Amino acid sequence: MKTGIIISLWNPFHSRFIKMHGNNRMGVSPEYENHIVPTFWDSERFLVVDAGYDKVALWNPTHKRFIKMSHGGEMTVSPITMKGDLPPNWDSEVFKVVDVGDDLVVLWSPSHGRFIKTNKDSLSSSPLSNRPKLPDHWHSERFRYYITDLK
Repeated sequence: MKTGIIISLWNPFHSRFIKMHGNNRMGVSPEYENHIVPTFWDSERFLVVDAGYDKVALWNPTHKRFIKMSHGGEMTVSPITMKGDLPPNWDSEVFKVVDVGDDLVVLWSPSHGRFIKTNKDSLSSSPLSNRPKLPDHWHSERFRYYITDLK
């Protein structure tokens, strides 16, 4: 996953995109079989920001916030930041992207030891995992990413 591109993240198991809600919460889109994000969906688009050491942060240009995994694994959002600048002391917004084959990736938080996970109608995190190795039977943590434009 290259930095500087705008992407959307779609989970094929639940047929949903990761979404940043206007109420400063993270969630998922309605079920959407077509993996191409509609042009009028802005909350499902994220700028890939270089977080150093082969890690990334995902910033939503509409809400001007990063995806954040808080302590305990709750999926939330960062405070507002302009232009997707990641402060150096933020680690809850940083993820390692791991290729798991079949054009799928997982997003693992080194600071919390968990993967981002979709559910039928929400976004959460996996149980603790000390390393970014996804068990074969976990499907809700797998995403296909698509390069998109802002409109």
